Amino acid sequence: QFGDANDGGVVQSYAIVGAGSINLDADVGNATIDVIDGVHQFQTVVNLNTATDVSIATGAFLSFNNVLNLNGFDLTKSGNGTMVINNTLNTGGGSVVVSAGALGGAGEVIGDLTNDGGTVTPGSSPGTLTVTGDFTQGPDGTLAIELAGLLQGNNYDLLDVSGTVTLNGGLLDVILLDGFQPSEGDVFDILDASAIGGAGFDSLNLPGLADGLVWDTSSLMSGGSLSVSAVPEPSSVSLLLAALGMIALVGHRREGHRRL
Repeated sequence: QFGDANDGGVVQSYAIVGAGSINLDADVGNATIDVIDGVHQFQTVVNLNTATDVSIATGAFLSFNNVLNLNGFDLTKSGNGTMVINNTLNTGGGSVVVSAGALGGAGEVIGDLTNDGGTVTPGSSPGTLTVTGDFTQGPDGTLAIELAGLLQGNNYDLLDVSGTVTLNGGLLDVILLDGFQPSEGDVFDILDASAIGGAGFDSLNLPGLADGLVWDTSSLMSGGSLSVSAVPEPSSVSLLLAALGMIALVGHRREGHRRL
């Protein structure tokens, strides 16, 4: 347990360091890590010897800054706080499941990552989160992407997945940082994967753009990218509508002639 809500209102923060490692185990059921408040870090290697539940309260943070070995077990993140992966998370056949709160960082998940009901926030405002297995998002999940420039993984977030990205709904939440305003022709490759499948996102929360610009999401499911395009000129729209009207009129006349 990290933090103490009854410690006279004083928030305690801890960093666990050392040349050895910490093994998480339980005689019955799952091992648990409870973070009540504060900002805490594992600077040493952490090994799971059983399935583990990590509950992090609202406003609290837990960072794994050294190797985290799941050893084939599942780690489930719950609570509305934030878990950060800044080094290598080696699942060893296990998986990471985000059921609530946020999971972020600029580290590497060696295995599968499933977002059932939380928010996955790649990088460290901004940056890259790497998944060597598959990434799956459910209807209650959110993928949050921050944009502050045009350099992938440096100025804007990237979720880099070696396997397949499966989007079974949920939200894509795009956030502009530091006053950045995209321009016409800008492209943001926010999802790199061997394949992207599923029904897609249920909804997109895209920030407003300057007058005359719109988001182009046509390559989101095929290539994992967002781009910025200009709004078609009114004259072009009028010509297109006029052309479509002429085609419809010619079709109507031909149909009438056949009836005669």
